[in-house]
Amino acid sequence: MADELLRKYQLAIGDTIKIKTIDEEYTGILIPRYESSDESHVVIKLRSGYNIGIGTEKIRSIDRVTDPGQGAGRPFTARKSKPPIPFDEDRESYSLSVVGEERKTPKLH
Repeated sequence: MADELLRKYQLAIGDTIKIKTIDEEYTGILIPRYESSDESHVVIKLRSGYNIGIGTEKIRSIDRVTDPGQGAGRPFTARKSKPPIPFDEDRESYSLSVVGEERKTPKLH
């Protein structure tokens, strides 16, 4: 969904864009979505440094603020998602690394 919208407006990653939604207007740099995010959001980096995702269903229009080739833009290409890690029911436990800590989790039944 977002992929089609970005192609429709001929946008490139790195373009500075203005998005008008039902409620607000946002200006920022178009950045790639996170691999784990859904496909119905366009992600931009705001001047404040925050990244926000805007649902495609709320977007009314998108305008490029920078001319093509002026920014660090590169043509938009959809990423292939990684396959899920298979779950092994015979395994006693798994290790999960979180913020530098290692935790053992019990076997799930």
